[in-house]
Amino acid sequence: MADRVKPLKLETPASGGTETDAFPTSLNKNEDFIDCRGVTIQNATSDDEVVKISRVDNNMTLTAGTVIVAAKPVVVPSYGVAKLPNPGVAGQIVYCNDEKGGAVLVFSDGTNWRRVTDRAIAG
Repeated sequence: MADRVKPLKLETPASGGTETDAFPTSLNKNEDFIDCRGVTIQNATSDDEVVKISRVDNNMTLTAGTVIVAAKPVVVPSYGVAKLPNPGVAGQIVYCNDEKGGAVLVFSDGTNWRRVTDRAIAG
């Protein structure tokens, strides 16, 4: 782990002041990052969660209480048919770059990878 630097200061909208949270920042390859288990952004008036990013092991989860609008195209991982990951978790989406008939997005139904175009099993 890179050397730690001063703790991250977060604005507290309700009071207008700042508070130092328990999330130190680190420098790694000229980029700052937050070394923490998650970040939650709340509505300033109701304390409802607007966006929550949490981390458990190597898995990041983004939970939004509203529609997420991407400013740039969303990029999903790309795999060949033979290298598609385990489909054991339903709802995964990846780009299959060598599917019969051409490259296509595929999704996991929990058992198989299926083409979004016709729901046929990839491969």
